[in-house]
Amino acid sequence: MPLVEEPDTACEETAAQPALIYSGAGVAPSMDRLEPVSGRWLGYDSGYSTGFVLFDADGTNASGEPITLTNSYNLAASEGTSIGLAADDAGQVLFARYDASGAPVLGPLVVANEEPEGLAIAGGSGESLVVWGAGTSLRARGVDAAGAFAGEAFDVAQDVVDGPFLASAAFADPGFAVAWTSLLGGDYVTFFATTTTTAASSSAVTIVSTPTPHWVVKIVRLSDFAYALLFDVQLPTTRPVVLVVDDEGAP
Repeated sequence: MPLVEEPDTACEETAAQPALIYSGAGVAPSMDRLEPVSGRWLGYDSGYSTGFVLFDADGTNASGEPITLTNSYNLAASEGTSIGLAADDAGQVLFARYDASGAPVLGPLVVANEEPEGLAIAGGSGESLVVWGAGTSLRARGVDAAGAFAGEAFDVAQDVVDGPFLASAAFADPGFAVAWTSLLGGDYVTFFATTTTTAASSSAVTIVSTPTPHWVVKIVRLSDFAYALLFDVQLPTTRPVVLVVDDEGAP
């Protein structure tokens, strides 16, 4: 299916007055994602992945320096009442859990002794699923609410990763949905699949295959039967594009 650019739509109104969270270029962390966790907000930058910050619903009580697990790639997800953090650490995939105040409660655990590509994490109901590319496969491993691995690392799909690669995951209640983009045979190909914390629950479905450069940067669950995929697409300048698919990956 081709990607089609839609015109921008202005926001009609805001629900509340803006709240000042951080002040000063040397103080404010970079954020482009927000997720709720125990009545607070979890904020992080999905592009730079420099850790996460926390603040109350009204913008007060913000944490200081971003919380990180390693000096490399750190990506967080709300598990509902806790936070899962996945990190790339020199050929290892790590996981740690924090409470809503940012205090560590679990880990770090070694998820896999592999050099990850396109590391992603999703959480819900106290669980997390860590997703990454290794070789030509999309890999995943779950961590349950008790803090134990749900099982061994597994392949979500094979022969779907080659060259540049980016992935995103979302809690599907139950299970998880994963979308990822890789450059395969000269085309940019985006796939969709569903998993549990222990195994793939569907085969990978091709959503988009085109020479047009694009990357899926976020998958969001809209309902039991629908997901929104946010793309960065070069048309010819880079623009955000949203595509809605059903629970089987069909637009």
